Amino acid sequence: MGPHAEQHVVENFGRNVRAQPRHVYRPQSEAEVLEILARHRGESIRAVGSRHSWSEAIVTDGVLVDVAALCEVQVVDDEGPSRATAGAGCTIFRLVDELRRQGGLTLPSLGLINKQTIAGATATGTHGSGRHALGQYINRLRVAHYDDQGDPTISTIDGG
Repeated sequence: MGPHAEQHVVENFGRNVRAQPRHVYRPQSEAEVLEILARHRGESIRAVGSRHSWSEAIVTDGVLVDVAALCEVQVVDDEGPSRATAGAGCTIFRLVDELRRQGGLTLPSLGLINKQTIAGATATGTHGSGRHALGQYINRLRVAHYDDQGDPTISTIDGG
């Protein structure tokens, strides 16, 4: 079963930023993200998480991809310091809860708001606890995009 589109008004938590995209998708997997990109090649595509921002990044009349269902968390505890993998739509609240449950861990920095998605919190420079912004603790991320031939793909960025 592939991703499906819904049409409705989308607004941020403050209800001062609104959009009415033609298509809103909530993919359950990276494969579904790639299907959406293939279906809407050449169109305006925006991503949205918890909508806990004043930014107009969600404003589109095209395609909006809600990443909320991409929320898996996995703790990797091999040699060296513990690491975690979190889906873009994972809220900070869920991530901290899973880190504690899976390995007795937490984040090195916590902002005041825990309803933000990890993608949104890291992209906007969220910080707290007197530490660096969350984005500074990321050592690898996966990005869905179009390759040089215009085909949807997912790349891993692990440096720079």
